[in-house]
Amino acid sequence: MAILTSGVTAGFATNTAAAPATSGVACVVDQNPAGGFLPHNYEMANYTVVDGTHLRLTLNKVHAAQSTVAIGGLCGYGIEQTVDTVAGIRQLFPVVGSCSSTALYYAGGQTAIVGITGQTGGFLNLSATVASIARSANLVTLTATGRFPQDINGLSMTIGGVTDSSYNGTFVVTTTSANTLTYAQAGPDSTSTNGTASILTGGYALYPMAEVLGVMNPATRQVDGQFTLAPNTIAFAANDALEEPHYYQERIAPDSELISQTVPRATGIQYGGISYQGTNATGLIGWRISNDSPALSYLGAGGNHTAPFDALVTTGVWQQTMELDAGLSTVFQIHCNYHGCNRWNSGYNLFLLNSAVGVDLVAYEPQDSTININLRGTGYQFTPQAFSATTINAGTINATTINGPVSGNSITSGAVAAAYLPLLGASGAAHAAGLVPDPGIVTGSSRYLREDGTWSVPGGQNVGGGNLLAGATADYNFLQGTGTSVLDTSGSGNNGTFVSGQAPSWTTTGLAFLPGQGVSLPAALDGTQTYFLGLYINPISAGAQIANQYPILMSSSTGGNGFNFMYDYSPNTQNGFIPNAYAPTFFVNGHTTTVTPNLISGFHVLAAVLGTAGNSTPDRIYIDGVEVASYTGQGSSAGVQTSGNLFLGSSGVNPWTASGFLGTMYRMRTYATPLTPAAVLSISASITNEVAGRGVPVVPVNIQLAAPQLQAIGDSITFGLGVSTPWPSLLTLTNQPAYTITDWGISGIELTAINGSEPNRAALRCHTSAGPSIAVIFAGTNDFALVATAPTAVLMSLLGEVQTMKQAGCKVFVGTMLSRGGNDVGGTLYDANKDAYDALILSQAKAGGADGIIDFAANPLLGADGANQGSYFQSDNIHPNQAGQQLLANAASNVLNYTFGANETSPHVVTTLGYSMTAGDGYISLAGLTGAGTLTLPDCTGQSGASYRINNPQAAFAVAVVPFNTSQLVNGLGSATVPANATLTMRDTPNPKAVSGCHWEM
Repeated sequence: MAILTSGVTAGFATNTAAAPATSGVACVVDQNPAGGFLPHNYEMANYTVVDGTHLRLTLNKVHAAQSTVAIGGLCGYGIEQTVDTVAGIRQLFPVVGSCSSTALYYAGGQTAIVGITGQTGGFLNLSATVASIARSANLVTLTATGRFPQDINGLSMTIGGVTDSSYNGTFVVTTTSANTLTYAQAGPDSTSTNGTASILTGGYALYPMAEVLGVMNPATRQVDGQFTLAPNTIAFAANDALEEPHYYQERIAPDSELISQTVPRATGIQYGGISYQGTNATGLIGWRISNDSPALSYLGAGGNHTAPFDALVTTGVWQQTMELDAGLSTVFQIHCNYHGCNRWNSGYNLFLLNSAVGVDLVAYEPQDSTININLRGTGYQFTPQAFSATTINAGTINATTINGPVSGNSITSGAVAAAYLPLLGASGAAHAAGLVPDPGIVTGSSRYLREDGTWSVPGGQNVGGGNLLAGATADYNFLQGTGTSVLDTSGSGNNGTFVSGQAPSWTTTGLAFLPGQGVSLPAALDGTQTYFLGLYINPISAGAQIANQYPILMSSSTGGNGFNFMYDYSPNTQNGFIPNAYAPTFFVNGHTTTVTPNLISGFHVLAAVLGTAGNSTPDRIYIDGVEVASYTGQGSSAGVQTSGNLFLGSSGVNPWTASGFLGTMYRMRTYATPLTPAAVLSISASITNEVAGRGVPVVPVNIQLAAPQLQAIGDSITFGLGVSTPWPSLLTLTNQPAYTITDWGISGIELTAINGSEPNRAALRCHTSAGPSIAVIFAGTNDFALVATAPTAVLMSLLGEVQTMKQAGCKVFVGTMLSRGGNDVGGTLYDANKDAYDALILSQAKAGGADGIIDFAANPLLGADGANQGSYFQSDNIHPNQAGQQLLANAASNVLNYTFGANETSPHVVTTLGYSMTAGDGYISLAGLTGAGTLTLPDCTGQSGASYRINNPQAAFAVAVVPFNTSQLVNGLGSATVPANATLTMRDTPNPKAVSGCHWEM
């Protein structure tokens, strides 16, 4: 047998001199055949070296060309994944050999599950980074920085590395949302940060292994305990224990009945099935398919297995897939899944419907009896309270009440007769809006209707309209529209004064601020213990951002001392902030005290209830009336403002000189005492309703777009720093419409910041009336730069962004990180972070919701370790130059063209060879081929994991397949053959990220 002497994968020998001896025992295994499963057909065989390029093997099995021969090392051992050993029954996988000190090569065949999470085995290796953790009444609540990679409910998770080590240990957890869990632990109430929640199931064991060729003693022709073994490397000794393991490709399934007729069938109806005759009554169930494995076996119920796929599948062409007679009481009765009916993740999809541009869905949430319908990115919702839709077209609407901020501007055509509208409802119990705004529930107060459509109190009077609790020390509605003061409508006379030379701007609905601008508040409000702020926080935009080093809502005239209400996100309590990431935070007497992990933007009502250190009551922060679930840190801030006064926005005192609020304030209300959660909820709702009544959107409003969209979300690389044309403008796309391209690139931006702003930024552009809306997320490198961040934490931020854009209706792709020079803040090489982060993206991004992966780092000129020193990067060793930007565009084009290109239902028919495949040729049909020839595979850079299929349904001509170049070999070889009457599947496989590149595997 000749061995290959060139074109082999790194690590393979090309001369028999590498063998440890001139004869011995070798392990032989076939490579991936056309079916696409992994190395198989394993055996051990005696070998003899013939010469430098030939071996003589004594084989018991037929092997294909290009089989692997391994000699020495771990050849002859079997590996057990111990988590899958049940009742002492082991499953052993034959080991071919070891390819490094930490990896081995085994024959997995169709059961390649060793060390892989989410396959048919029970192996789990999951980890999530702790954003905050708190213990109250012996119950610990943990909030992760992003979504958990799997539903870990009921699993025993190991909590480690928390700053307060009393939280560490192994506990059975209960998940309460996609990124929060709880577990019981006795201990004092407290909070802490940092650490991980992780689980690793099982381990491995190696055993010497021999194949049994027969159990009959050839001398006695009896089965008497003597085995005939294949060649092996085991040094047997008397009394050695022997065990027969489970076959590593065991596959148990029921019979399938094959029914075939060649001539035309009779015109009468033919069917198969079960016919129940005689007496049929209560207790009879006609057909049942049951998974009798307990729910506790599965992820989400305390197990470590993923659920099987389908209970019932019908395929092929039928006029009707199913025909039913209605049951006497019910046609379909659908029970809740094993999550139950009232957990945070009890919801499920009723229907997934393929459309011309993607997948439409109908989903049901049993926990609140809600049906959600999403059609081409447009959402509709049915709840017990209402039907919600962006647009309703109806011939006749019969309605008793129409709620919401409907104004005259809402009527764009037709007419509404004034006779049908009430002029003015009286204040009091029957208060209601008519042609003028609702006068409120409080009766007997003297108020007047302003030109801006609001009820106001004449000077010296106080009124608490709607559900606003009386006793406010100040109430600003920011509706004066002119002047240099904000009026206090509470009657307390606590008017605010614009800062001279740094005044905010009036709008028709509120007061707009820029960094550095401020409004001075009276010192009488220094002792306030409850603040309400109804405001809109501007999300990040694209390109250069307005400088705002320390985003702040209220600042002190004493600078960093006193009480300062920031909205700057801090991952800890050490005064470290993430630029352009917004979360409510208190900065008191020179340092952060009360810190939340809740990233926000857009309209919210924020409430701050200050706690008192003397009576051990902590600060509490509410968003839209609901207290945040956890705190990164929690202090007591009542009474800290002992001198000077507070400002809305910037006080103009260091460190707030050039910082402040970037957004619009609509309502502020203050109380001298701490209010209860019920009061906070009521007042927050009242403020929201009042602001909505001005015509201000209080929830994100989708932008209805006519053209297909492509949104590039990323950092300075996507922005195109240092080049004339960034990669989103260099795409070469096929089989797709002309996109309107939006480049959201921002220099220095982190995924954390993008996450907070996205619901009010790019997510609003996921709705189009024609064609798809694509989002490409290419970010993460900067998340390693400012604070020490694990690659798993960056992945969780990435998957959070994916979910935001997916739920908004976009088709989402994520990009891998490029090579970068230097070390991160923790001293780790950026390239080491790249390798780990990119591996996580490739293995977990699609499970986390991404529709596709653009493996930018698969190009060794951009993604290999040290590539940043090469000719495709600028001198900063971070940013690709113009040629590098073109390589990025090429990779993105490859992925998008593959996604929207030829497939099994719409193949590209090739009749003449040679032909060079493009990235969009996901399925090639050679039906009608007119001659022999060669197919050249496409460039595999970018579309890592993609499968290309070549169907050759004729036997007249041979078809060779060759790679795009010599760096992209097929199974380590320079060519392959499409067998006659067969389909060849080629999988685009990335090389390890340290070296980058890609190759093809069959």
